[in-house]
Amino acid sequence: MRIGERVRAGEVLAALGNSGKSDAPHLHFQVMDGPAPLASEGLPFVFQTFEIAGHVSSLSVLADGTGWHATEPVVRARQEIPALNAVVEFR
Repeated sequence: MRIGERVRAGEVLAALGNSGKSDAPHLHFQVMDGPAPLASEGLPFVFQTFEIAGHVSSLSVLADGTGWHATEPVVRARQEIPALNAVVEFR
């Protein structure tokens, strides 16, 4: 990918990985209204479909080695923005 390049639905953007102090592969994804990260605003992005595997009650479980474990049944979501601290899966 190049800066400013347009993408289409279904196009592969990146590979997930497990780097840093985390217990699972993860992705940080953000859509912005400009090219400069510190001078741009984030924009909402609706996903067509995904599964909500649960929620992280505190981000400390991702940093202290405790790890996250599902405590809720998986829910299929459509045309939504995942909630804050939601653990989601895309298939």
